[in-house]
Amino acid sequence: MSEIWLGIQTGYNNGFTEGCNNTIKVLKRICYGFRNITNFRRRIIFLLNNKARQARRSKAA
Repeated sequence: MSEIWLGIQTGYNNGFTEGCNNTIKVLKRICYGFRNITNFRRRIIFLLNNKARQARRSKAA
C-alpha cells in the first residue's frame, strides 16, 4: 500500500517504458517476416530516437 501512496506523492511512473515496449511490440507485428535481426534492431532504435516522436512525448509543449 505504501508503494501506491509514494507513486501518488512523487508522480513517478513507468509510462515512458511502457510506451517504448508498446512501440516495439507494434513494430514487431508490422515487421513480421524480417529475416535480418540487425535491420529490425536498427529500425527500433530509429523509431525510438525519432525527433517528431520525442517532441510529442515531451512536456515542454
